[in-house]
Amino acid sequence: MLPITEEKTSDFAAPTTHGPVLVTGATGFVAGHLIQQLLMRGYKVRGTVRDLNKPEAFAYLSRLQNAAENLELVEVNLRNPVSHKSWAEAFCDVEYVMHVASPVTLFSEDPKYELIDPAVEGTRTILHYCQNVPSVKKLIFTSCMCAITDEFVFNRKYSEQDWNETASLTSNPYSYSKTTAESEVVAAASRPDATFSLCTILPGTVLGPHLGGHIAFSHRFILNFMQDKRSRGVPNLSYAISDARDVARFHIAAMEQEGSSGRYICANTAISLQKMLQIIHENFADMNVSTRQVPNALVRLSLSAQSESVRNFVLQRLGKPPLFSRSRSKQLNVPLRTPAETIVDTCRFFIEANVINFVDEGNAGACIIL
Repeated sequence: MLPITEEKTSDFAAPTTHGPVLVTGATGFVAGHLIQQLLMRGYKVRGTVRDLNKPEAFAYLSRLQNAAENLELVEVNLRNPVSHKSWAEAFCDVEYVMHVASPVTLFSEDPKYELIDPAVEGTRTILHYCQNVPSVKKLIFTSCMCAITDEFVFNRKYSEQDWNETASLTSNPYSYSKTTAESEVVAAASRPDATFSLCTILPGTVLGPHLGGHIAFSHRFILNFMQDKRSRGVPNLSYAISDARDVARFHIAAMEQEGSSGRYICANTAISLQKMLQIIHENFADMNVSTRQVPNALVRLSLSAQSESVRNFVLQRLGKPPLFSRSRSKQLNVPLRTPAETIVDTCRFFIEANVINFVDEGNAGACIIL
């Protein structure tokens, strides 16, 4: 079994600011690792949470190394008016802003309310303060590779220069929310009177352990293939895997490197779902997972019983492994964990979180969980 990989204090340079680094959505999957790594590097961190009266949601952050001295949590709401006093306090003496907070779901009954409005309104709030607080130097914005495309053309290689022009409120609304929000920050930072610089980080499918022991949305798709009485057939889908710990390191590198600007893809070369499950099978013998790939025709047939959003999501990706250029992202000089390392550490996290059922029930039929 592959050894688990951890961050080491010796990997980090000295802080580049004496003021606090503002991290929005502190309890989020990536944000937790970002806060941990900032604290380990000696930075002061100010993280935003929705409700300070619910300490169980963020208690794990208070237990991080150096948190007692250097972590401050403040209560704000991304959808509050920009004049809200708490936001002004959150930005006090801040030079670097990590805007990580954003709702995540692929299938929503009310995408405008659940996805678009909070993503865009929250981003506008952040932009207002970045522009009007004199101390702010740089905004590091967490976007997503789906802001590049979510309708893959076979064998076409995409780069940071590509933008998603097909997502909408009714077609892939999550992609639309990320694309719209990122477009707003790019436009704001490009204005002649902009007072801050901008980097955007574009991860793929984010996996790895969650510091708070929570199951993130991106964990669920692989869990579907690992649970009792679940799938025994694997569709021909591929994913560009990003480790949450590496995504955090990309944010910090973008902050620390003076000349960094623009978009940076943060993901490994795409790996098939079949290969992902093979890695799990090889490292966790007790997990009853199937690596048998189902023909595309059978997958299309099985989709007839699924919702339109699920059908569109799968058909846009079926048999089309995403290809992305990583040449620009190498400028940040952040080595990525291999997909195998990330997948193994993710499974170890699942075991520790007690969300895996170990079964030996033989073939559960041709059901495909997508």
